Amino acid sequence: MKKLLLIGMSTILLLTGCTSQTDAPESSLPPEFPEEIPEQIPELFPEEVPELTPDPLPEEIPEETPEEEPKESTFTYLKCTASKLTVRSGTSSSTAAIGYVERGDHLPMVAKSGNWYETRYLGKKGYVHADYLTPVKITVEKSDYEGALETAYDLLGTKYVYGAVRYHDGKGNLLSGFNPKEFDCSSLVQYAYYIGEGIILDVNTRTQVKQGMRVDQAQRGDLLYMTNDARRNKTGIERIGHVGIYLGGNLMLHTSSDYAKIIEMTSAKWKDVEDVRRM
Repeated sequence: MKKLLLIGMSTILLLTGCTSQTDAPESSLPPEFPEEIPEQIPELFPEEVPELTPDPLPEEIPEETPEEEPKESTFTYLKCTASKLTVRSGTSSSTAAIGYVERGDHLPMVAKSGNWYETRYLGKKGYVHADYLTPVKITVEKSDYEGALETAYDLLGTKYVYGAVRYHDGKGNLLSGFNPKEFDCSSLVQYAYYIGEGIILDVNTRTQVKQGMRVDQAQRGDLLYMTNDARRNKTGIERIGHVGIYLGGNLMLHTSSDYAKIIEMTSAKWKDVEDVRRM
């Protein structure tokens, strides 16, 4: 009877969900861990990783841009090989003559049409026959004063007049009596640099030579201040009596005794150069 009673008591206890102190726990896991393990463990690295936006960089200091190397240009001049060559208004011997050049004179070449070259003369288009010319090409760094040179080209053929009335008084005040068909050497460069570049030069060679910057090596667009027969025996600045515009390639545009022209600078002429100025 006792055994049946005990078995009955156990059965009752089990049915009511009660356990005795000697019963083993239903789970061996610590209470802080859940009994149920999730079916899927989340991936450590999601498939899509958001792009990271970098922090703004501090303001960058721009690198110094290296100076561009001087760009050379080629200019073509036409050297007269005849004792005297007519400059005409068209590409035919029957067209009107507008002037002439002599042996050794150079003209700027604009274009070629058949047996004729187009050039600049007395502010107009001029044409000269190719049989009496030799093209001379010079390759030099383009000048900062090409405007002055272009203006000077239009003065080729103008008459030389010593003491011709200047375009302005050396301070930019225009003078009455100026004649655009008459120049001496210093009035020609004064006019070309003022009209072509807006640069104000004084009224004669001995005052102009004090302007600008003296340079040792002449470049295209520089002014060559020279002595001459009338001043060769003088000293200092009084030796200077002539000026021309250097074109490069040993060519100079100037006017002296007859008309404005482009000539070749021989070694003897270079010896007469007293100063080279860059305005």
